[in-house]
Amino acid sequence: MFVEQGQLIGLKGKRIFIVKVSGKKEWIPGLGVIETSRFLKLSFGDTIKILDHEFLIVRPSLEDILSNMEKITQTISIKDIGFMLLKSGVRPGSTVAEVGVGSGYLSVSILYYIIPGILYGFDSSSSNLEHVSNIMKWLGWDSHFISIKVDERINFMNKKYDAIFLDIPDPSAISRECYESIYENGRIIAYLPNINQVHLFAEKIKDTGAKSIEVYEIISRQWKVGQRELRPINTGLLHTAFIVVVGK
Repeated sequence: MFVEQGQLIGLKGKRIFIVKVSGKKEWIPGLGVIETSRFLKLSFGDTIKILDHEFLIVRPSLEDILSNMEKITQTISIKDIGFMLLKSGVRPGSTVAEVGVGSGYLSVSILYYIIPGILYGFDSSSSNLEHVSNIMKWLGWDSHFISIKVDERINFMNKKYDAIFLDIPDPSAISRECYESIYENGRIIAYLPNINQVHLFAEKIKDTGAKSIEVYEIISRQWKVGQRELRPINTGLLHTAFIVVVGK
């Protein structure tokens, strides 16, 4: 299948670079300026030489896209994102709210799974919202993302959501608004680094009549696979945050 204009492709070498085939010159971090019209005559699985390096043209995965995104704030780890999406119950066509979009890692992951659904992104930072909106435009998903600037209180626009994701310091302050804004069998997913935040949020969300409150911590440990060894690597990603899942 030929590469089409407007498509995202991955250039696979020692790492994968993400390129949007706009048909004109584009700046690719780590590679420089590339004339993307070169890719329009090629197919996935073909190879191309750029700066004396050979790359395989592949379809990028969600992980490839996330690994190429710029971090402007602390981001949610990939190990946590997968679990959060599964527990949220979101699916293609879902309507979702995310409070605290940050660098957009979770935003992109949510939309990857819910398109043709809609993601409402709430944040107190105009620069965060602009950054994530630009990413969505680059991905071609901007018609599915609505950015909303908020202050101290969140106005969920009198809408109902299949899931609400929270990545803010004190979600307990809006626990009732969140619970009242999700459908029956909807989910609230809160991402909280400290256990005292978890305790405060759990106590507040109990008052809403929540049917279930679950708290998780995802520990990831990678193993080294060699010709004569199979063992855990010396360093690992342990605690990142607690994930609180609230069901209605």
